[in-house]
Amino acid sequence: MYCISVFLECMDHEFPDYGQISVPRSGYKVDGEGIKKKCKLNTLKSVDYYEIHDRHGFLYVEFSDLLKQESQLQERAQRLKESNLTKHDKTKLRKDCFKEINKELVQKFKDSVIIRSLMRDKIINLPEHFNATGAYVIVVTPLGEYEKEGKKGEVLRFLDILKDKIAQSIPIELYSKVRIIPLDTFCS
Repeated sequence: MYCISVFLECMDHEFPDYGQISVPRSGYKVDGEGIKKKCKLNTLKSVDYYEIHDRHGFLYVEFSDLLKQESQLQERAQRLKESNLTKHDKTKLRKDCFKEINKELVQKFKDSVIIRSLMRDKIINLPEHFNATGAYVIVVTPLGEYEKEGKKGEVLRFLDILKDKIAQSIPIELYSKVRIIPLDTFCS
């Protein structure tokens, strides 16, 4: 048995280009050397942290470079568009490309719910908030460079659509809210 406090640490966003930004919040490490590994649940995907927040209660926190992934998917979609595949095949492959991000984030959340449930037999001293329905918070890189390029509106639309798709892909009983927020906002 492990005490939950063993997993409490300052959050690390793992965005190499934003090393100057440190996260002033603590969370219970789930991924890497955290809860998932200690509970022998490595076959599951997971968010990076569980956090108990003063105002928002229990949070599933995932740091994700979605904007980089989206940019790479846009490039793949452009290559598909320029290929000599049939229009039907191009459309299908393009849709499949964009579904990847949604599918990965939904799977991480669902598996994190399972981990949270299964860990109860292996971890003690769980705070009461671990019994509450949690909010899913996906933290992305700051939007400053997109603002400079005049693409901030496009990026915000992408994130808003993605947030809605994620929320629609998860049973409402499993979460209280889905949010996608930039790192600098998460840290303030």
